[in-house]
Amino acid sequence: MTLFIFHKNAIFKELIENAAKIREKRSRDFESDHEFDITEHWDGSRSNGKLSGKVLVLNQNYEAMSICNVQRAVVLLFLGKAELISSKDSKKVHSVRTALPFPTIVRLRVYIKVPYKKIVLSRKNILRRDNHKCIYCQRADLQLTIDHIVPKSKGGDDTWENLVTACVKCNNKKGDRSPEEAKMPLLKKPSKPSHITFMKHFIGRVDEDWKPYLYMN
Repeated sequence: MTLFIFHKNAIFKELIENAAKIREKRSRDFESDHEFDITEHWDGSRSNGKLSGKVLVLNQNYEAMSICNVQRAVVLLFLGKAELISSKDSKKVHSVRTALPFPTIVRLRVYIKVPYKKIVLSRKNILRRDNHKCIYCQRADLQLTIDHIVPKSKGGDDTWENLVTACVKCNNKKGDRSPEEAKMPLLKKPSKPSHITFMKHFIGRVDEDWKPYLYMN
């Protein structure tokens, strides 16, 4: 009985390993075949091989997870690891053998547990959160500093909610006072950013069909 179980487990293990090898080879073959054969057709024009454009990748629960290029998204769709949520009607991805929709949003078929990554409280991340603009005047053409909304001399802490981007002019004008005392209202309430906040910053211009998934509607 022990020998039978061992033999059965060995066969099962071999089948899993073979299936994994087939999937890996299929992925390699697809990427190899299409690395230079896939071309972008847009209003009759042709690029020289590499696909441009960004694709929003959603987890199985429709939560925005990451951004990849079009070629990677096509591979995910081809291998059945993702499903197409949105595409550009005016564009197609052409390979030697077929034409596929030009993806803008794909959703993973299996839920991926993303390890929690703490966003570090730093000058760089505060500037990114505030889009490199002064929280008091929204100017971005002056030297920027980090300001304590409630001054440290009055018990203000180093927290996401108490640290904001301020230009040198506004920071000097506010001095060691609260915004209320200085009659300088905050144009935006500061809060702790999420990975989606920084994803928006990385993207720049956001496609309309991305906005519901990035909480921009």
